[in-house]
Amino acid sequence: MKNPTSDPIRMRDALQDTQRLLSSLRSRVLADEISSLIRDQLAHGIPDQGRIAALLNISVRALQRRLQQQHTSFRLQLDQVRFHLARELVADSSLSFPDVANRLGYTETGSLFKAFKRWTGLTPGDYRLLYGSDVPLMDEA
Repeated sequence: MKNPTSDPIRMRDALQDTQRLLSSLRSRVLADEISSLIRDQLAHGIPDQGRIAALLNISVRALQRRLQQQHTSFRLQLDQVRFHLARELVADSSLSFPDVANRLGYTETGSLFKAFKRWTGLTPGDYRLLYGSDVPLMDEA
């Protein structure tokens, strides 16, 4: 195989491919970091964009732009984090549904039930019957 640096066109193509890959990787890292921050902030209520942006040391507008570049939004990220966390929490039969709702930032259990049904097609009770366990969550051990 020929060395790409000896051919200017191959060199340009290799650099462009590398830049695209690096940009994609940065986007995934940012999305993971945002999701992690949202998950951490749910323990204190519903996280808002301003708080997450401040934790990332960027402006709210920069956060919105970066999420838009990834074809998502803060609201969609929050919904996704809640969905993944809800499946864990609902499966834990040691938690009451009001506790699960509270941990997800919902003020009413009915909001949890509505969202959970939208996400999974099942009520939290039905999901718990199918996938529940008596094993405590890792962070509670």
